[in-house]
Amino acid sequence: EGYTENKIWGGIPNLVTTIRLLLLFLSPFLKDNFSLAILATIVISLDGIDGFLARKLNQATLFGGQLDMETDAFFCLLFSVIISKNHLELIWILIVGSLRYIYKIITAIFTLTAFKEKKKVYARYIAGCYFISFVLFFYMDYSIGKYLIIIGNILVITSFTVSFYEF
Repeated sequence: EGYTENKIWGGIPNLVTTIRLLLLFLSPFLKDNFSLAILATIVISLDGIDGFLARKLNQATLFGGQLDMETDAFFCLLFSVIISKNHLELIWILIVGSLRYIYKIITAIFTLTAFKEKKKVYARYIAGCYFISFVLFFYMDYSIGKYLIIIGNILVITSFTVSFYEF
C-alpha cells in the first residue's frame, strides 16, 4: 500500500539510503566525538531526505522501506557499540541497540506464517528521539549526553515492550 514497484531498485531514494549505509562504515575509524557527531548528523539528515524523495518522486518501494529500516537498525547498533566501548557503564545499551534484530528473530521463530509488523504512529517519534539522542550524545558534554542517551534507550525499550506484548 503506497508502494510502487515501477523501479525495482527504487531510484534516487534508495541511492540516498545506500549512501547512508556506506557512511556508517566510516564510524569505527572516527576517534573524536565531534567527527562522530557530524557523521551521525549527516546519516540522520539523509534518513529524512530519502523518505521525502521516495514520496515526492513516487519511488517508494518495499525494498526501499526494508533497506531504510535495516540501515536505521544498523546505525543504532553501531553507535551503541561505539558508546559502550568508550563508556563501559553504558554497556547495557548494546541490548537496546540490538532490539530490532532480537525482535525480528523472536517473531520469526514463534510465527508460522509471515508476521507483518504494525506501524505505530508513536514509533516514528520514538525512533526520531532515539536517533537524536545518539547525535546529541556526541555533541554534548558526557555529564549531559549520558542522560540523553539513557532517555532515548528507555523510550525504545518502552516501544519494543509494547510491540512484544501485542505480538
